[in-house]
Amino acid sequence: MGIVVVGSVALDVISTPKINRRRVLGGSAVYSALSLSTFTNARLVGVVGEDFPADAVSLLEGRGVDLGGLERKAGLTFSWEGEYTHDLSEAKTLSTNLNVFAEFSPKLPQGFLEEDVVFLGNIDPDLQADVLTQMKSPRLVAADTIDHWLSLKPEALRKLLAKVHVFFLNEKEAKRFSGESKVLRAARAISAWGPRLVVIKSGEHGAMAYDSRTGQCFWSPAFPAYEVVDPTGAGDSFAGGFLGTMAAEPEPFRPALIKKALSVGNVMSSFAISALSVEGLLAASREEIERRLDTLMSMAPEREATLAALIAQPAV
Repeated sequence: MGIVVVGSVALDVISTPKINRRRVLGGSAVYSALSLSTFTNARLVGVVGEDFPADAVSLLEGRGVDLGGLERKAGLTFSWEGEYTHDLSEAKTLSTNLNVFAEFSPKLPQGFLEEDVVFLGNIDPDLQADVLTQMKSPRLVAADTIDHWLSLKPEALRKLLAKVHVFFLNEKEAKRFSGESKVLRAARAISAWGPRLVVIKSGEHGAMAYDSRTGQCFWSPAFPAYEVVDPTGAGDSFAGGFLGTMAAEPEPFRPALIKKALSVGNVMSSFAISALSVEGLLAASREEIERRLDTLMSMAPEREATLAALIAQPAV
């Protein structure tokens, strides 16, 4: 058994004030699957071109990622080129070459259809919905998105959320999608479209989750990373850690587990940003993951709060 991961597989071009590298392994499915593989079996669904290197396949398989859903087609692999400024807080997209990803239509292998957990990476919401029609009866559906789909297909995304249990997005996306200027209000507004748990990532300020069933809010600080090398894939790595923690339990929405999942997600992000491409995730040992998790769990609030109580607090 494992978790189905559907998303992009890429050969990226990354530029920072200190680094300029071409054709490095990337993509939402790759980061989330590698993060997940630390906790459970990740079963990847994606597409690559003829240029996708054999050593990248070996790397993924060596980490236990099931590539039974990875298609190889004539043409070139999807490539994103991004440039980070001096503070590495946000990337400027220089080019996006969809290549074989332009015609991506996820087809799940027979062995994937009965898995009970699925992560829909930040692809077209219509494709995300199509994946769900192929699966038998998943008990836990998680989805991510990006600003592109908020602009291009907001209605399709809202429709998808009626079938989603956990929805990931960053703070900027949450405010734009909801029309709210405050994170907590944005979480409540988004939850009205269906997801049980809305998880909002705020970079160096950590992450929060709002449980629409109970009205409870949870927060975890980011792990104090002293050097950021490459922020690409941080959000996907967070999702992998978060979902890997939740999926391991029969009752994934227990408050204590949600708080732990937030911390695990932030820990996996801290590895992702510590090195170029997926190198930080590959270097993450079980011992170091546990050490960082202990640090974050000790920093997180002891009690959760209700959204109503938080919203009622005066602004500061």
